[in-house]
Formats: sequence, structure tokens, C-alpha cells
Amino acid sequence: MPCHDGSKGGQDRHLHRMRFCPILACPQCVPATEGTAAAADTGDANCLRADGAWCMVCKPGTAFDGQYKCMPTGGNTAAKGRLTSKNPQCAECNPDGTCKRCSTGVLLTKAAIYINVPSHESMCLSASQVQAEARNITTNSGWVPVPNCIEYTSDFRCARCVVNWNPTADGWKCVASTKPGGNLCLSTVKYREYCSKCDDTGSRCATCGWGRMPIGGE
Repeated sequence: MPCHDGSKGGQDRHLHRMRFCPILACPQCVPATEGTAAAADTGDANCLRADGAWCMVCKPGTAFDGQYKCMPTGGNTAAKGRLTSKNPQCAECNPDGTCKRCSTGVLLTKAAIYINVPSHESMCLSASQVQAEARNITTNSGWVPVPNCIEYTSDFRCARCVVNWNPTADGWKCVASTKPGGNLCLSTVKYREYCSKCDDTGSRCATCGWGRMPIGGE
């Protein structure tokens, strides 16, 4: 079992690991391994800090893949998204490096479930898992997934929909994209997937989805 001091400043600080003991109360902890020792413990040359056989932190320029191996990010935007979002199931990222799409399932910010977690960290869950978390946390037993939604906010409203669909401003529905001047933005507009209504030309987002605001036309 890991023995650590929790989370501080949004960064995991796994400082110790519990030695295996045949009793439940084990008084002895040892420091987590780092550098070459971490690489040796995990068998992962790119592991920077490890808790026994489990890598906890990858070296700079690498990120966890779907099997939690530290792989070089290079120019791969998906790898950069996994690194920024601490989400090994991220398949595509936004221009700011946050996760945009899961390899499977729907995207949920970790802040919806955990306290003191940075907003850019996320996880990929099935729709049924999101429903279970939403009903448990909001105490709304009638909460159901938004049809065509593939990303949820910290209060379980839809942040982004499938291709050619857009979230409403209140985050409770996904509506089909229409044309410029409606809810369809041109491909030149960054973060257009999070836009609920564009201007008449489609070159600027006029109304963003729930929890966002337009800045400089993006």
C-alpha cells in the first residue's frame, strides 16, 4: 500500500511507500525512489519517481501512455495532452495542451470528483460511470448523460459534443450545428467545439458553452 502525504498545490507528492508487512499496522516507510533507482524499480527508463514497481512521475518531455509507460511526447499532440492533463487515455488535445478527446469513453474533469485538483487534469470514463458519479455527487438521482455529449464540466454539464453538434449555453443539451450566424464557427476559430453561438460571419464565437467565455474571438 502507498504511504503518502496526499496532494499539495495540485501536484502529487508521493513521498513514501509502505514496506510489505503481514500485519495491517505497518510502522515503517521508506522513501520513494527517484532517477536511476526509479527506472530500475519500474523497468521504465523514462520514469523519474517511483513508488515500488509503479512509476508516479515521468521525466520531462515524456508522458504516460495507455499502459502507464513513460513515452516521449515529441511533436505528438496526443502525448502532450496526456502529459498536461495527466490523462493516459487522452487521444487528442486542445491548443493549450489540455485533453480534448478520449480514446474511448467521455471526458470528465477530475475537479468534478476530487478536491483541490487543477482544472486541466481530466479522466476518461464510460457514460454509465459518469452517470454514477453525477448522481452520487449532485444527489440528483434523475441525472442522465446528455445525448451526443463527450465532455463534461466540474458540475456535470456538457462542455463539448460530438462532431457537428454544439453544447447549449447552459450545458444541458447538444444541438446540431447549422450555419455561420447560428452555432457553427469556421475552422479558423480556436476552441470552436466549446462555442454555443457564433457571430453572423462564423469567424468569432459570440456565446460560449457553460463555464467559458469568449476571449479575443476564440
